[in-house]
Amino acid sequence: MLMDQNIDKKIYEVGWEVINSSQFDNLKILRNNIYKIITEEFNYNEQNPEIGLNNFHKILSELSDTDLNQKKVNVIQKISSDNSLVDLIFESFAKEIEEMLGKDLLVQKTINLVIQAPKDLNPTIPHRDAPPNSYFELVLWIPLVDCKDTKSMYTIDMSSTKNALDELEKNPDDWDSFINKFKDKKNYPNVKFGQALFFLPYIYHGSDTNNTNETRFSLNIRFKALFSPSGKKFPLHFFRLFKVSELTKLALNKIKDEGLE
Repeated sequence: MLMDQNIDKKIYEVGWEVINSSQFDNLKILRNNIYKIITEEFNYNEQNPEIGLNNFHKILSELSDTDLNQKKVNVIQKISSDNSLVDLIFESFAKEIEEMLGKDLLVQKTINLVIQAPKDLNPTIPHRDAPPNSYFELVLWIPLVDCKDTKSMYTIDMSSTKNALDELEKNPDDWDSFINKFKDKKNYPNVKFGQALFFLPYIYHGSDTNNTNETRFSLNIRFKALFSPSGKKFPLHFFRLFKVSELTKLALNKIKDEGLE
């Protein structure tokens, strides 16, 4: 079982950190519930989630791109509509989330699911979420299988992100120069099932072609402090109220009682 740990401040220095869950059983329940949805949607017969997810690419050749995309959309809709799955994610990393964001929280409405088969020719280009997202969000990337090297995603630390942005400002039309600025600065965190990659939305990140012989299955979701700036996106389109502190509950009730809504 993975042991509990406090955030060791690495995330504040480089923009990302791998965090162990202190509630590993919650993640096993999370994976089992999501795997049940996947097996039903894809008519997949493997009973062991770890074996089934790592070898999921073996059934993908039977599906057209259109069918695969529709089934992925169906799975995402089903897992996002089950609030108990978000509760399991939060409870698995509650201490670290609250340490960074406090007890008044919004959570992203959609739990994103990413499936990257070996040799998939559609990796994610380097990008950052903020802007337009809020700089005050926290992104959790949660693998459902062990991920390392190109089976993992990559991050670009804050210093290299700044250098790349400086290059882009000098040569806004030169994509190659922009990419070359950090092509050797990619970090491929080793993130096992039972851990999550926490990262800040304003560092560059992405994925390369998965050159392993296993499929990558991962979730990503964002938490945000309720009273922090919202960026350029209307927060309630993308987030829902998740939890509030006792002080906030008291204040909201007082505002309602005094007709100050």
